[in-house]
Amino acid sequence: MASRDEIQNVIFQTFASVNEDLPADKRLTPEPGTVIFGQGGKLDSLGLVTFVISLESALSERLGKSISLTDEEAMANGAAAFHSVESLVNLIASRWEAS
Repeated sequence: MASRDEIQNVIFQTFASVNEDLPADKRLTPEPGTVIFGQGGKLDSLGLVTFVISLESALSERLGKSISLTDEEAMANGAAAFHSVESLVNLIASRWEAS
């Protein structure tokens, strides 16, 4: 199983990749408290989709496991799981354990 730190590092690496295409005021800061989406978040819905697709690919490449973050179960609580780095790490860790 991937540790929470490993998962967080993949998220931060994905931030760096996605940030290349974002204006300075929309870039994601690689910090545990960063708000990604929703109130106070940096990404709009299109930015979130781009980020999630990149993250799913990065998780598969770097940690060796394919995890879907966009299926019905993952989206059951709306976009709440994508609100912050912490909530996203929680989602990925729970999906990792379940698979």
